Amino acid sequence: MESKSVKPAKEVSSESYGAFVRRQFRKRLLGVISLYFLIAVMLAAVFADFLANDKPLIASYKNKLIFPVLQQYAVAVGISSWGAEFALADWKSMHYEWSLFPPIPYLPSNTDQDAVNANKTNPTAQHWLGTDDIGRDVFSGVIHGARYALAIGVVAMGIALLIGVLMGSMAGFFGGKTDMLISRLIEVIITFPTFFLIITVVAMFQQGNIWLIMALIGLTNWTEVARLIRGEFLRIRNLDFVTAATSLGYSRSRVIFRHVLPNALGPVLVSAAFGVAQAILIESALSFLGFGVPPTVVTWGSILQRASGSISAWWLAVFPGLMIFLTVSAYNLIGDALRDATDPRLRA
Repeated sequence: MESKSVKPAKEVSSESYGAFVRRQFRKRLLGVISLYFLIAVMLAAVFADFLANDKPLIASYKNKLIFPVLQQYAVAVGISSWGAEFALADWKSMHYEWSLFPPIPYLPSNTDQDAVNANKTNPTAQHWLGTDDIGRDVFSGVIHGARYALAIGVVAMGIALLIGVLMGSMAGFFGGKTDMLISRLIEVIITFPTFFLIITVVAMFQQGNIWLIMALIGLTNWTEVARLIRGEFLRIRNLDFVTAATSLGYSRSRVIFRHVLPNALGPVLVSAAFGVAQAILIESALSFLGFGVPPTVVTWGSILQRASGSISAWWLAVFPGLMIFLTVSAYNLIGDALRDATDPRLRA
């Protein structure tokens, strides 16, 4: 008599939550493409001085090799006196035996009066993406502007995360009057028209300040993070592992930051991605309206502001506008992919 084969019981997956999120995220093609795009933009921002600069990357001067860009960094950060003799040098007037310049041999602040006088500010072989009305290279401005766009987005959202996580943690963990007071504060801040509040504060200063803009965006955009953290804490605080940690006599700060908070950060990561995109849009809008960074600082929004004064200069609107659109869309697509990837209902 043949024995019936017994089907093995379904194995319980030992996959960690982090591995599950990564696996699910990789299934979102648009999210993966957006992540690679943002990595490319970040690399361009970090190495902007090596991609667009009026100083040579390497040159031979008086029979010795010099590295102007690296030497400038060394002097700026005070690592050593290496290259100090060239710190204030006029690089264009120096006579090199040979030199290798970056692909775009202009800084965003350099002006090409010859192009302006000849009415050749449109894209040419010399200026690939054209220049603005005073002769500043648009391609160099787009590359260096990525540094400001990403810095403003990340720093502003970092401030919002710090405040939101602290406020939401206290409201969700302690409850009672603490929860009521923080919830009322969140409701009051939400009623403020954020964009016009930032414009009002920035307009009080003679010139825009990038750190002020970062702080204002962060101080007015923490409420969504606080509400998410509060909701997660209310869900988690009565679970068995939190009760066990409290019974063992752990301090409240340890229970909050070592046990509850790490399990409540999933939705916050999604909100952070959307928040960075929102911060970039706010800064671009401020610069476009003339309330953003100082005029000497070139950002994507400030290039767009130049386009408003010259209708025929389409390149001033298309290229920085395209970068804003692609970067903001990339953050939003990553946020959507993270939201789906962190959904526990998708876990097999």
